[in-house]
Amino acid sequence: MKDPIEKSKGLMLETDVLAESLLLGSDITIKDFLLLKPCYTTVIQVTELLEISESHTEQETISKCYVGMRILGIHPRYSETIAKHLVVLKKIAPNVALRCAITATISQESSLPIITNRFYAVYSRLENVVTIKPSDIR
Repeated sequence: MKDPIEKSKGLMLETDVLAESLLLGSDITIKDFLLLKPCYTTVIQVTELLEISESHTEQETISKCYVGMRILGIHPRYSETIAKHLVVLKKIAPNVALRCAITATISQESSLPIITNRFYAVYSRLENVVTIKPSDIR
């Protein structure tokens, strides 16, 4: 079986990975991910990052990061898949079920593995959603 990163067209970076890289000085940076594959995120992650930013400087840093990334939106045809994921996620992670169902669907429909620590256990419970921890990429 091929490595999921090798066969993917890019990587979907979750909010926790972006925040750690941009705001907390993680060992693995967004640049490291970009050197592997094109990087994507969703409007959800952009919104969450801007919400947690504590200064104008942090907001500028966040905005600059998206220059090299592609930001994906929600297409109406995703509704059925979002609903299927939501049924599963409401049972295991009700507080984040909707945002995770939407992110998982965008990832699945775009054939992108999700890179995350925080939501790894959540996404791993869904069919046809590839989830990878950042530490497994090295």
